[in-house]
Amino acid sequence: MNMHFSLDPAVLRTAAPPSIFNDVFGPVMIGPSSSHSAAAYRIGRLCRDLLGGRVTRLEARYNRGTALANTHRGQGTDRGLYGAILGWELTDPRMQGFDAEIEAALETAGIALSVAYPDFGVTHASFYHLTVGNDAEVHRVEAVSTGGGMFRILRIDGAPVRIEGDYHELLVFCGDGAAGQLAQRLKGLAQAESVTVSRGDAATIVQVRSARPYDDRTVRELAGAEGVHSVRLLAPVLPVLSRADLAVPFLSASDMLGWNRERNLALWELAVHYECARGGLSEAAVRAEMSRLVAIMRQSVDAGVVGTDYADRLLTAQAPHAAAAMRTGTVPDDAVAKMILFTAAIMDVKSAMGVFVAAPTAGSCGTTPGAILGFADAMGRSDAEIVEAMLAAGLIGVFIAAHATFSAELAGCMAETGASGAMAAAGLVHLMGGDLDQALTAAGSTINTGLGLICDPIADRVEAPCMEKNIAAAMRAYGAAISSVMGFSPVIPFDESVQAMDAIGRAMPDSMCCTGGAGLCQTRTGQRLLDAMRGRTPDDRHPGSLLIAGHET
Repeated sequence: MNMHFSLDPAVLRTAAPPSIFNDVFGPVMIGPSSSHSAAAYRIGRLCRDLLGGRVTRLEARYNRGTALANTHRGQGTDRGLYGAILGWELTDPRMQGFDAEIEAALETAGIALSVAYPDFGVTHASFYHLTVGNDAEVHRVEAVSTGGGMFRILRIDGAPVRIEGDYHELLVFCGDGAAGQLAQRLKGLAQAESVTVSRGDAATIVQVRSARPYDDRTVRELAGAEGVHSVRLLAPVLPVLSRADLAVPFLSASDMLGWNRERNLALWELAVHYECARGGLSEAAVRAEMSRLVAIMRQSVDAGVVGTDYADRLLTAQAPHAAAAMRTGTVPDDAVAKMILFTAAIMDVKSAMGVFVAAPTAGSCGTTPGAILGFADAMGRSDAEIVEAMLAAGLIGVFIAAHATFSAELAGCMAETGASGAMAAAGLVHLMGGDLDQALTAAGSTINTGLGLICDPIADRVEAPCMEKNIAAAMRAYGAAISSVMGFSPVIPFDESVQAMDAIGRAMPDSMCCTGGAGLCQTRTGQRLLDAMRGRTPDDRHPGSLLIAGHET
C-alpha cells in the first residue's frame, strides 16, 4: 500500500500566523536543506537548552522508510542537528565541514552518538525521536519538521507540548502533586503569556511561554521549590517572536482585498502592514530587515557568479558557465539571462555550503531572489524597489504558508519551487509597474503551472534536478508576470489555486515527496550516482568534480 506520511493540518502549521521573516524569508543558513538542515538545527538547539548546554549523549531514531530516514545524511539533517548539539551557530564556518568532520567534532566534545531506524509506526515524513542526556539527566524529545526550517516539538519525556521556537519557554519538571500549585504561581509571573500542565512518563511539565526573557531570580526560586525536579529555559530560535495578543489584519488574498478596499495600498505596502502587526515591528524595522536579507542574497549571487567549490557535491558550479556565455555573446545579456544566472549562482552557493537565505526553502532558494535581483539588475531598478518587490513576494508566501505547506516531504517540489515561483511572480509584477490584482494573477498562474511537481533529488543531494526546477520556476514566474501586466485575466482566484495546491499535495504518494522513491533519482543513472556519492569519502573526490553515471569527470 502506498502510504502518504502526514499529520493533521493543525499539527503541521504554526500556532501563530506565519511571519515573512520566520516562515517565508529565512533562515539565513548553511546547509543543503531548510526542512532537514535548518529544522534539525533548531530542534537541536532546544535539545541543548533542555540540558542546560551540557550534552554527552545523542540518540537519533528515524522511522524506517520515511523521508528523514532515507535522506538525513545526504540532505543535511546530521549537519544541522550535530552542529546545534555542539553549540555552533547555523552560519558557523564549521557547518561547512563534511559529515565525517562534524561527527569527529562530536567525539572530540565527548558526545556519544547513535542512529537507528526502527519502525514505530509514525506517519510523518520528517519525524524526530531524539534522546539527549548527560550524567545527571536524560530527556526524550519527539518533533517534526514542517517545511522551510519550521518545526514543532510534540512531546518531551512523553508529555505533550507545543514548542515552535517563537517564545521564551520556561519548563518546570516536577512531581504530579506539586504541578497544580506551581501552575497557579507561574500564572502570576509578569512575563507569562500562557501556562500549561502536561503529564509525562516520569514527571509533570509546567510550561510557561513568554515574549520576554525570564530573570535569573525567578529561575532560582523555582528550582528550590518543593516538588521541583529541575527548571529549564529554552531560548527562542526564530527571529520574530509571538505573543498572546497577536492579531493580523488578514490571512488570505480575499481577506486582504476586502481590508484594502478603502485603503488602495500596493501589495508591498500591505506586506509591511501585515508584518508590523505580526511581529510588533515598526515600518522602518520591517524595511530594514528585508534590506538586510536582500544584502545577503546579493552576496550569494556575487559568490556564485565567481564560482564555488565543494568536494562533497554532485554538480560542478553552473553559474560561471552562464556568465561566460553572456560575456562572449553566446546568449544575450538580457533580463532572462540575468535571472537564470542569478538563480544558478544562489543554488551553487547553497550546494557549496555557503551562506544564503532560504526563500522560502533551501531547495528553492534561487528562484525568488534570482528572478527579482536578476530582473532588477537588467532593468536598472533601485534598491528601494527591490526591497518592495521582496516584501510583495513575502506576503504571497505568507498566504501559502497559512493555507498549504512549503514542505517537499509532504507535497513535493510543488511546495517549494511552486511556492517560490508564485512569490517571484508577484515581486516581478511590482518591478514592472503592475498593480495588486496583476500581482495576484501572476502568483496564481505560476502556482497553476507547477501543480503536481514531484520532489526527486538525485543521489540524495539538493542539487539536481533542483537547479533546473529553480530556473524553470523563475521562468514561469517571468512569463506569468508579463502576461498579467499585459492584461491577461485569471480564471481561478489566487486563494483557490493555493487550496488546489494543498489538496494535490495531500494526495501525492510519499514516493514522490523527497524520499528518493520515484522520479529521476530512481533512474539507472540516478542510482549509480547515489551509490557513488554514498560509497566514496570526500577525500576520494576532486573539488568541484561532477559524477556522471558513477564516473568522475
